[in-house]
Parts: sequence; C-alpha cells; structure tokens
Amino acid sequence: LMIIFSSLFILIVFKAKNTEITVDEAYSFLNYSYVGDYLNIGIANNHILNSYLIYLFQNIGYSELILRLPNVLFGLIYLLVVFQISKRTKNYIFSSALLLLNPYLIDFFSIARGYGISTSLIFLALYLYASFKENSLIWPIILLSISTLSYHVSVVYLITFWFFNLKEIFTNEKKLLAFFINVMVVATSVVNIYILFLVTAIDKPLYGVVDTTIVNVISQSFGLHGLYMNENLLFKLFLSTLFLLPILSFNKFEKNIKRILLISYSSLVLIYLIPYIIDKPFPLLRTVLPFLPPILFLVVETSKIYFNNFSFKYINLISTIGVVVLLSNFVNNIETRKTIDWKDGNPKEEILEINECGYVVPFYALDSVGQYYRLLDKRIISTEC
Repeated sequence: LMIIFSSLFILIVFKAKNTEITVDEAYSFLNYSYVGDYLNIGIANNHILNSYLIYLFQNIGYSELILRLPNVLFGLIYLLVVFQISKRTKNYIFSSALLLLNPYLIDFFSIARGYGISTSLIFLALYLYASFKENSLIWPIILLSISTLSYHVSVVYLITFWFFNLKEIFTNEKKLLAFFINVMVVATSVVNIYILFLVTAIDKPLYGVVDTTIVNVISQSFGLHGLYMNENLLFKLFLSTLFLLPILSFNKFEKNIKRILLISYSSLVLIYLIPYIIDKPFPLLRTVLPFLPPILFLVVETSKIYFNNFSFKYINLISTIGVVVLLSNFVNNIETRKTIDWKDGNPKEEILEINECGYVVPFYALDSVGQYYRLLDKRIISTEC
C-alpha cells in the first residue's frame, strides 16, 4: 500500500515539475497572484484560495513546481485520506484503485488550479463526517466552506450537506455551535452565489456545455464518465454499474453513509439542474471533478458490504478485474509531461528562442504562457537590430 501511494505522489510531483505551464495557470498567476490581486472576482478564471496560496508560495520562487505546490500538498492530503480508508477495507488495492486511478484527479493535483484543492477539502470533510459520530459537523462544515473559495460551484455540496443535517444542527445541545454553523453556511453561500452570478454574467468567458439532453447527462453519469477519458462502450457500462451500485445498496448502509449518499448524488444532480433553470452552461470535465471522489467513496463502501458475503477467491477475482480495468485506462490516458488542461500558444522553447536581434517571438504575440516564461527568463537580451 505504501508503494502505491508513494508512486502516485512521485508522479504528481514529477508532473508538476516537468509539465509546461497552461494558459489558465499562467493567466491566474500573472493577473491575481503575482500582483497580489487575488480577491479579483471579475471572471471565473480566478479561484481565490488557489490564487492566494500561490501568492504566498511565490516568495520561494516562480517556477512551475513552486506555483503548483499548494495543489501538490492537497494532493498529498487526498492520498493520506485514501490510505486511511483503504487500509480498513478487505481488499485495499481495489479500494485504492477506485479512489485514485482517475487521470483527471491526478492531473489536477499537479497543476495550479483550484479544482484539486476543492476536491481534497470535500473528500477530507466527507471522511471526517463518516469517521466520527460525536460533534462530527463542525469540521466538515468548515472544510466545505473553505473548499468553496477554491471552486465556487462546490457551494452546492456545502448547502446540500447542511440541508441533510439540519435536524442534527437544530437539536444540538450546544446552541452556540449550532448558531455558528448556520451563520457560516449562510454567509459562505451568499458570498459564493454572488460570485457565481457575477462570473457567469452575459459576455463573461465560461467553460461548459451550452446544450445537452437529459438522456446524454444520465448516460454519462452526470459528467463522471468523461473524467476517465474512455469512450469504449464496455468501459462506460463498467463505470455506470459502479456509480449505480451505491444507490441500489442504499438500505444496506449505516445512517451516516446513507446521508453521504443522499448528499453526494443530490449535489451531482443539482449542478446540472441549476444551470438548466437559470439558462447557463452545464458543467464539463474538470468542473465535475470535485464531485467524483464522494461517489467513489460510496462505491468503496458498497464493495465492503458485498465482499463480506463473498469467499476470498471471488473477492480476489472481482478485485483483480476491477484493478486491471482501472489501471489500464489510467496508464493509457495519463501523461507525465503534459496536462489535460488547456495548453495553447507557443511552446517554451519558441518563447525563449533568441537570435542576434533578441527574442524571435515578439512580446505582443505572446499569450499568458509566453508572458510567464519571459518573466522567468533572467538572460539580458540585446535588441540592437
């Protein structure tokens, strides 16, 4: 188990160090972190918590790895939580494969965007909620509130979590604690809903699907299929089966796991229903990522129930098939020196190429990636032609 987690963490660090900066990373750094304007909420590109952490880390340096360190560290937190969950299951390799072998997940822990941070915080909140019976609401609420600052759409998960725990909040003997929780949720929700309406206003650039159908949404498991980057029909059927099993096993779960199921699947439905109601683009790929691990956690919980009724031989057979399928897909789609996120414009070599007249590519022709690498370039370039 230690080998599995060490290997994945090394992969995250390697990708963070050796992958060229993306357009969105460079834009966020130059416009928000580098200039200290991390509270700028003009467009959806700025993930406030991510920009603020980069602002702090840039005191160490401006390299790709340094700017991505916040996400790398939150990736480590995610790995440690998975480690704690997996070691308590009957087949820890299968559980680890379910929770880790997703190309989007590992990719976004290795780049400087807010999705990885939000994913880690939501998953940690869920783990704490599932693990501790007494006073289990305060830390999940705090972590979910912080996650919204990294990816504003995750406010849907916070509100849903609060809604399904209202009875416990209002019957809590510690009235001051209940009051604090309600104030935090309301304040966080108001701030994030305001930001979401601001960044999705008309003429604002927004990533997503403009048009889709209910059949397509359901057949794609509310966008989760796309995160595995595999269009094979059998593989998609395999994923659909995995994601459907927790719902079919609802009555077999303990109370807190039932509530996690209601929260997680309701949140997933709502992030598609709300854009439909207010006529905004539907979430796509990376914008669905933070909602994936809670579903995978429920799949692990479902496997624990069924594995208790199987013999060791059948557990090994089913686990081996699942691990091989997930690992094959992961290996085929993960890149060690590239990112799934948007990378456009000139490559680094062209951006920094010089001749007797100075830089070959003029500054006015550069996008945010080019401007970032010029900032890092410490050479004194003559432009006497």
